[in-house]
Amino acid sequence: MNVSIRLMDAERDAEDLRIAWGWMDSSPRWFRESLATWKETLDEFIEDAEREMIYGIYLEGEITAVIRFIPDKNQMFDLHLYAKRKTPFDVLLQGCRSIKAYLFDKGVKGLYGWINTRHRGVIRLYRELGFTDNGARETKGEAHGRPLEWMNFVSVNEKVIDLNA
Repeated sequence: MNVSIRLMDAERDAEDLRIAWGWMDSSPRWFRESLATWKETLDEFIEDAEREMIYGIYLEGEITAVIRFIPDKNQMFDLHLYAKRKTPFDVLLQGCRSIKAYLFDKGVKGLYGWINTRHRGVIRLYRELGFTDNGARETKGEAHGRPLEWMNFVSVNEKVIDLNA
């Protein structure tokens, strides 16, 4: 398998970003309903891409995943993963590990993400990447008429932050 990663540019890679946005149409209903909670449009997604750090993971030269890194005021990044359905888990794991290692080498303090408690695949991915559930929960939105619970996963760069201080 030929997997490559590249930092995306909102203008140059607009078509790949549109493709990634379109993956949500084929996702399970509960997932589409959970995304409606955040009310982001395709235009906002493309516009925000100009201010965010976005990496594309390509499999055999074709876009298969997009990871958005949204900076916060503490030099941490909130991350959002978009992946084509049926993307092999190992491809996501390999790409995400490489990106995380690169960012931590560059001095990023840490990464975090809010994951829907129903999304077992992403929870597994985060755990394999060394993220830990910090115990924070938020109930926001609903799917199939039931409230959605989100859990927060964090990975701290121990080269930058001394956890024993």
